[in-house]
Amino acid sequence: MIETGDVMEDLNEAIERGSSESRARALWHATDILVEGEFSEEQIRIFGDVITRLTDEIEMAARAELSRRLAHSNNAPPKVVQMLAFDDAIEVAGPVLQFSPRLDARLLVANIRSKGQPHLLAIAKRASV
Repeated sequence: MIETGDVMEDLNEAIERGSSESRARALWHATDILVEGEFSEEQIRIFGDVITRLTDEIEMAARAELSRRLAHSNNAPPKVVQMLAFDDAIEVAGPVLQFSPRLDARLLVANIRSKGQPHLLAIAKRASV
């Protein structure tokens, strides 16, 4: 069995030495595996750490795509969802604000207090607030 520390070390090396294109491919691959699989909260947290590292240097369009891919998933890493929800670009924040089951009332209220009308409108479109 592969140790989590070894896997994370390998991923860290790939992230640090990979091209922006290879990091983007890794991001979409990791996201697809996460959304389609069944994982423990600890495994989801590890995916979240990887996804966060991979998103450090991506453009707004890619962040918006990530938000759309994670918006409906119960496997979405809470820290990643929070990062996306508080993004200034509504194209990024909107999908998770409107649909994510991983945002709790505390985070929604904090978002309402710190963001503008477009973010508020996305929250108002949730099935339940």
